[in-house]
Amino acid sequence: MEKREGNAEYKAMGKSSSVSGCFTAGQTEEASSFDVIIPCYKPGEKFRKLLKALEKQELPPKKVILINTEERYFPKDVLKDTKLDIRLHHISRRDFDHAYARNLGVSFSDTPYFYV
Repeated sequence: MEKREGNAEYKAMGKSSSVSGCFTAGQTEEASSFDVIIPCYKPGEKFRKLLKALEKQELPPKKVILINTEERYFPKDVLKDTKLDIRLHHISRRDFDHAYARNLGVSFSDTPYFYV
């Protein structure tokens, strides 16, 4: 889990984010407010299982940000039964780069924490 502000140890290493621990149900709303960012390409049954698992978490994500490569390969029915707040963004295969997809997902997040 990454925290946006970073701590002194990470800043000294030239990095602006830090790794945080897990949270329990009794912690503040800010601590439990996080997004999940998922770069994807041709999502299938494993992807559906991942979304179901995210729904069942004791602390579900505020939203799930999907960065999908090639809209034509994204089956619309993959999202039909989810209760999650899904934000779907498509990019072209020509524009795909692992770092770009993740950074784009982070740019759509407004929470203090996120998983990539």
